[in-house]
Amino acid sequence: MMYRHLKEYEKAIKCYQQSLVICKRLGNRMSEIQNIEHIGELFIELKQHSKALKYYQQALAVAKEQGYQNNEDKIIEIINEINSCLSD
Repeated sequence: MMYRHLKEYEKAIKCYQQSLVICKRLGNRMSEIQNIEHIGELFIELKQHSKALKYYQQALAVAKEQGYQNNEDKIIEIINEINSCLSD
C-alpha cells in the first residue's frame, strides 16, 4: 500500500479499515484476517503495541473460527512478541 511505504501510517490504517468493512460485508474471512493483521502491523510501527495486540487478538479469533491453523500459529507468534514488548 502506497501510504504505508510513504510512512503515512494513519492514512494507511484508514484504508485498511475501509477494506476490512468491505471484506466483512462480502464474507471474505481470509482477506478480513489479512486486513486486521496489516492494521496491527501499522500500530507496531507506531509503537502502539496495546492497539496492535487488540487487532492481532481479533485476527486470531477469526482464524480460529475459520480453522485456519497456519494463520493461527503465525498470529500467536506475533502476539507473543507484542506481549514481550509490553512487558519490557
